[in-house]
Amino acid sequence: MVKEIKFLDPIRDGFDLEKNMPKLRVSDPTAVQPQYRVELNVVATDANIESGPKTGQALSQSPSGHFRSGTAAEISKDEEGLINKLDDTIKKLKAAQSKLD
Repeated sequence: MVKEIKFLDPIRDGFDLEKNMPKLRVSDPTAVQPQYRVELNVVATDANIESGPKTGQALSQSPSGHFRSGTAAEISKDEEGLINKLDDTIKKLKAAQSKLD
């Protein structure tokens, strides 16, 4: 079965197997629940306003089930850089506030 689901709200949207594939669970409580292998292909697009949006696809899945993606790594690096810049700015503001006091 191929199913495309678009996530637009990162807080509200998520992939829920029971919601998207309700027939996977047996309805009879005495029946044996079959096991399934579900392959999930993730494609993500960032919203970078400086260099334009980039789209990336999950390249592989680790044994723990977490996806690794080139785009996710880039986004992570960007976020880390922005966090460092924010920390530096806060320090400078605190220093300037101390001088004013």
